[in-house]
Amino acid sequence: MILSMTVMTPLLLLGAGLGAGLITLALSALWRAQIARRTAQLEDLVQKRTAELQESARERDALLSHLPGIVFRCRLDDHLTPVQLAGQTRELTGYDAEEFTSGAVAFAARMHPEDRAGFKSWLARLAAEPEYGECVFRLSARDETTRWLWSRAHAVRDQRGAPAFLEGLIVDLTAQKEAEAGRLRAERRLLDAQRLEGLGRLAGGAAHDFNNLLTGILGHTSLARLDLREGVPAGERLDQIETAAQGAVSLCQQLLAYSGKGRFTSETIDLNGLVRDVTALLQPSLGAQASVVLALAEDLPPLVADAVQIRRVVVDLIQAAAKAIGGQPGRITLTTGAIEKQPDTFAAFALAPEFPAERFVSLQIDADGGELDTETLARIFEPFVPTRVAPRGMGLAAALGVVRGHRGALHVANRPGAGSTFAFYLPAGQSRESIDADSLTPWRGRGTVLIIDDEDTVRSVARKVLEVFGLQVIEATSGTRGLELLRRHLDEIRLVMLDVVLPDLDGAKALRKIGAIRNDLPVILMSGYPEPPAQAVAGGPVSVSFLPKPFDAPTLLALVQKVVPGNQLPSGNEVL
Repeated sequence: MILSMTVMTPLLLLGAGLGAGLITLALSALWRAQIARRTAQLEDLVQKRTAELQESARERDALLSHLPGIVFRCRLDDHLTPVQLAGQTRELTGYDAEEFTSGAVAFAARMHPEDRAGFKSWLARLAAEPEYGECVFRLSARDETTRWLWSRAHAVRDQRGAPAFLEGLIVDLTAQKEAEAGRLRAERRLLDAQRLEGLGRLAGGAAHDFNNLLTGILGHTSLARLDLREGVPAGERLDQIETAAQGAVSLCQQLLAYSGKGRFTSETIDLNGLVRDVTALLQPSLGAQASVVLALAEDLPPLVADAVQIRRVVVDLIQAAAKAIGGQPGRITLTTGAIEKQPDTFAAFALAPEFPAERFVSLQIDADGGELDTETLARIFEPFVPTRVAPRGMGLAAALGVVRGHRGALHVANRPGAGSTFAFYLPAGQSRESIDADSLTPWRGRGTVLIIDDEDTVRSVARKVLEVFGLQVIEATSGTRGLELLRRHLDEIRLVMLDVVLPDLDGAKALRKIGAIRNDLPVILMSGYPEPPAQAVAGGPVSVSFLPKPFDAPTLLALVQKVVPGNQLPSGNEVL
């Protein structure tokens, strides 16, 4: 049945509308699905990129945290206000990065005052040039320690080309600077030690040669007395010659003390008591403006040393401290103590002990308000060099020699802004031996003495003295010749007098050869140095004595009497 057009038309219109709506709905659903899918993809991509950026930032922060410094970006203003800091900010400065970026701490204010002008000039150059620049400066950390820093940076410019920011890196140079300063100090100490050692060798060598000459003067003076009757005017002139020669001997002893080869006696010393005695003696001469304060340690270990020489050292150091203060009001503080040796005990000393003891007794003298100038510090231990604390004579050179001779150490330094310090350290309980001449008794010897010495004066004096007392003498000018004569006259020789320093064969080797020829033969070692080297007597004869030059007739005879057979003369037959 065919529907009429009137009925069909509305139906067709309704169907068309429903189809279009369905299509629209379908398209809308499809579009929403695509948007959702795309959104999900974008979210996944954002999450992935965010994770990558976070990982990159973490890696960057981890890398920067291991840098020995700080990566920075700061404004080019008067305070150098940081915008970003990364790395070891806290390790280098003691402050957190946020304290700088927030303005709580000003970077420029923590810079060392002496470096600020140079740092500003560096910033000005960076602002004017488009290149990187480097600068070294000091910064005061939170704990007030000074850090040495190195920076490499460049200026970041805005759209107009004007410098707006500073970007770069800061690295800690403190360890390198301290190592460099330590190396320079070590080099200076080495140079000082070499200079002082050279002067010491020169002084010791000169004293050795002078002692040989003085042996002739004193020996011949003693012999000249044998030809004079009592009361003859020439005796007084001999006394004057002998007095002058003894003065020269004293100077030689000072030179030897400076060289570290001085001769000392040994006795137990209470350092506290010695300091009290010396300060009481010197106080009137120090003046009213220099007050003395004693800070003496209780239960101080005994000091075994030459009391006369140590007293002289204390006097010299107190007087030096007083001269350091000058005419200004000041205080001299003397502090005694006992210390155990540490690896760095003598790190700052110009001359440290070669074989330091384990325990030391010390005296430190602080001169408040008396700093020393650089030239004085550099030459304070040089003999006969006028300085502020030692205007004439040996100065502190003799004190240094005495301390070194006791295996100790002497140190002089400034206390910046406070004054200067003079201190010595001596081994606790260290003992030294000395040889003293016994008083002569009337005596006449028997037998032959072999004298081996290259100095004609020494041989001549010794021969004449020995012959006066009945001994026969054979002379040799070298070690080789002396050994030949010893083998030839072995049955006659009762004693060998041997110089430690010989031109062809040194005394140590000659002594060992003598021991190999006849081990029971007495030997007297002679030297211008007042103590024989330890290696000189090793491997030699059993009986070895030592005779320091210069010597006079009584000293020589006192030693010869101990080792050469002879007869005591009746009373009244003295010949010297």
